[in-house]
Amino acid sequence: MHHRIAKVQGLQVFYREAGFADAPAVVLLHGFPTSSHMFRHLIPALADRYHVIAPDHIGFGYSSMPSTSEFPYTFEALADVTAALFDDLGVDRFAMYVQDYGAPIGWRLALGSPQRIAAIITQNGNAYTDSFVRSFWDGLFAYAAAPGPDTEPPVRAALTLESTHWQYENGVTDPTLISPDTWTLDQALLAPGNDEIQLRLFRDYPSNVDLYPRLQEYFRTSQVPVLAVWGARDEIFGPDGAQAFQRDLPHAEIHLLDSGHFALESHLEVITGYIRGFLGQVFTHFDACGGTRPLRRRGHRVRHPRAAKTHSWTQPWRAHRDVHEPGPGPDVEGMWGVLRRAGLDAGVVCAGGDAARGQHGHRQPPLQPGAGQGVRRRHHERP
Repeated sequence: MHHRIAKVQGLQVFYREAGFADAPAVVLLHGFPTSSHMFRHLIPALADRYHVIAPDHIGFGYSSMPSTSEFPYTFEALADVTAALFDDLGVDRFAMYVQDYGAPIGWRLALGSPQRIAAIITQNGNAYTDSFVRSFWDGLFAYAAAPGPDTEPPVRAALTLESTHWQYENGVTDPTLISPDTWTLDQALLAPGNDEIQLRLFRDYPSNVDLYPRLQEYFRTSQVPVLAVWGARDEIFGPDGAQAFQRDLPHAEIHLLDSGHFALESHLEVITGYIRGFLGQVFTHFDACGGTRPLRRRGHRVRHPRAAKTHSWTQPWRAHRDVHEPGPGPDVEGMWGVLRRAGLDAGVVCAGGDAARGQHGHRQPPLQPGAGQGVRRRHHERP
């Protein structure tokens, strides 16, 4: 993984980058109050197959933090800088992973240049009012509507170490899985003066809600492929927001995980497996032997990695509610497992120029009529 700085619109934008430059691009857009550090484990988990880029937004992480008098801290302005960064890097088309603040930034990229968006992965990245947990959001919306001494103290509390710690552990059944490095680093990077930056973004947050009708129309007209992997116990964006995607995107793939707001911290392997299976159906496959070539798909089947050996087949693209306990990741089946998940009918081994068909590189047996085609569904499901 590389750690780079680009000059964009006179600002320094820090970003993490890994993978082959000519592989399909996947961009990772972080939330509040973190940075691209939240993707430190996901990036190498995807970089064998994709060109992965994760920037720090202006005012976050290691990117520039101009004062509020020097930069208009709106989500529109953050999206403009992000789009300019991708232009400068020559990233013309990409799948994007959005979480929390990364969502309204990503939505603006999609509305501004819909042809650039190959697919969307949302991990507690909101697009519907269904998702707002009122105990968290009522205070913020009251402040945005009438900033002042009566409404500011509750939102300032969201900038404290205690609140950042809570964001990482809320909804997590085993908090020992969450490293204290996460909230400690996030808080350290909220440098003196950053509170005014965050308050400005809090005041601008209703602009994201105003965008929802346009965004949902984009979903309906584009039918962009969407994977929602959602911490179902999140006390900021609730699980109804994940299921709402299917109102406009009936083929959206939805998984509710037994986790919270920063689900990557407790369910990295599970989320990685879903992403690899999903993107394997969206992109051309980047061949490790050199170059790209299209995947051979199994009709309309959508294949997903296993989190457990037991599984059953169900209807494609339907919303399923999966509760996963942390454990061995789904991406541990070896090379033939990777090929199967990519939807390949035969495995090609790059060894002395010889190609071999692997014994596990064949198709799965055809499904019985009426049994449905599609994703594997976990036995441990929520009712």
